[in-house]
Amino acid sequence: MKSKPVFSVIIPTYNREFFLKRAIDSILMQTFKEFEIIIVDDGSTDNTKQLVDTYNDNRIVYFHIEKSGVNFARNKGIQNANGNYIAFCDSDDCWLPRKLEEHLKKYQEDDEIKVVYDLTGIVKVENGKEKIVLARNDICEGWCYKEVLEQGFLTSPTFLSCNKVCFDIIGMMPTDITNCEDDEFCFRLCRQFKIGLVKEILGVYHVDASDRISLKKKMCADDFIKFQEKWHDEVLRLCGSEVLSQRYFEAAYKYLEINEIDTAKSVYKRACEIKDTSFEDMKNKVKVKLSLNDNVIIYGTGVWGKRIYGALGLIEFFDVIFAVTDTAEAEKEFYGIKVDAIGNVSPDNNRTVIIASSDYYEEMKTFVLEQGFTHVLSYKEIINVIFDNSFVLAGQEK
Repeated sequence: MKSKPVFSVIIPTYNREFFLKRAIDSILMQTFKEFEIIIVDDGSTDNTKQLVDTYNDNRIVYFHIEKSGVNFARNKGIQNANGNYIAFCDSDDCWLPRKLEEHLKKYQEDDEIKVVYDLTGIVKVENGKEKIVLARNDICEGWCYKEVLEQGFLTSPTFLSCNKVCFDIIGMMPTDITNCEDDEFCFRLCRQFKIGLVKEILGVYHVDASDRISLKKKMCADDFIKFQEKWHDEVLRLCGSEVLSQRYFEAAYKYLEINEIDTAKSVYKRACEIKDTSFEDMKNKVKVKLSLNDNVIIYGTGVWGKRIYGALGLIEFFDVIFAVTDTAEAEKEFYGIKVDAIGNVSPDNNRTVIIASSDYYEEMKTFVLEQGFTHVLSYKEIINVIFDNSFVLAGQEK
């Protein structure tokens, strides 16, 4: 008779045959062996089933369901789990060998702990070699509900496990949102249970899957604002209007990214109301940063040129010109505005130059300073002042 596992490891998957093997193998290599792996195939049309069939291990259980979404798949796994603890691993991520061993130690240290997570590792390429590095410095542990609400997240499922009894109290994982479902789940866990943190990288987040949910920006923006609305009162009550307004500024930025300017502007004004400041005051704050004496020069017509123009549009400032380094690109139009060569633009009246590039920022800044411009801002500076320094632009595409 097969003994009852201590951990049930749930892997939701959809068309991940080229990544799923990595996830399964990393779990089978665990130093702690008393687990089952529940693979829930969310309607895959590739060779996922054939891949799973190649494993001759009675700890692996496979379910196939109609395409319903990642949390439907996770919930199917939870409903069929036999372990005392539920752990998760996304099918395009993987674990390091001591993960379950270290999680179990944390549970055994303190009977009150019902949820354990570990530090987030990501793969970084240095000198042509892959290296696992720390993604962020997680610190929340204990009874940390307020702190988690304040920072806006705890962790992703790949890095988390919990006692199965948690689901009897908080219910199953949410299925009404696709993006932010991790944060929704973690908020509910932290509201009810003491959290344990293993201060070690034991899971690895991979970015080599091309169709990750996080890349679907329209859905992400809609779910993000839906999530903020759902937790609006709780964040306001425990964390205050400053924290809540930052979430709405961030939501406005997400709509700006996908060029939904009207929605972005509506959400932006909501953020101002929550912050208890006027839209006009925010506009004036930006104008002070720009040291306006004349029109603003947006130096660059790529992604950041578009984004800066849209951000200035949110505060109803459209008195801009575009400039580029390549004279061959001059005389064209961008958003219906004539593009000039930066070398032909007069630096008179202390015109503000916003450098709309990340790759070539230093070279472009040096060039405009040599041209005689004295007030030069980076794209990050202007985005942060418009959106009230509510988030960091690390990891944004260039």
